[in-house]
Amino acid sequence: MITFSMPWAFMMNYDHHNQKMHIQCSEAFSDLIEVDVLHYQFNHEEIMNNVHKYDHRKLGYFTFTEMNSTFDTLLRIRLTDNGPYYRTIAVCSKTNSGFSCMHMLEKDVLLLRKTAQLTAEDIRQINLDLLDGDWIKTMHLTHQIPKFKNHLPQLINRP
Repeated sequence: MITFSMPWAFMMNYDHHNQKMHIQCSEAFSDLIEVDVLHYQFNHEEIMNNVHKYDHRKLGYFTFTEMNSTFDTLLRIRLTDNGPYYRTIAVCSKTNSGFSCMHMLEKDVLLLRKTAQLTAEDIRQINLDLLDGDWIKTMHLTHQIPKFKNHLPQLINRP
């Protein structure tokens, strides 16, 4: 069996009712973009400034659309007001007040699709390099990590 590694960029909680977004970057992603900050908290105005204008409607749509399963979408987010937008594939799950997502850089997902013809079993063996750190518990994501990982075959096998 071949072991693949899917780097994740950051975890995000979006609370639509309170208009808050909490982002926790992976250490590998923060090294890649050369920042020391791993944690970001955005209020409504910062969300509007840092989520790409074409993706604003997705925040409300995914909050209010009835969905019982994990879903994925392209989101473009920047972490600072003048920083670049990062094109991410977000694997998300609904919460009572919005949704939570694990973001991977779109280029990493596309590279994995091109690199190998993967079976569903191969994809289930992809290591997400997630540690049960305090931040996962703080973001209340512990129970959602298996959902995110189980969604990978659908995401990666999509043409």
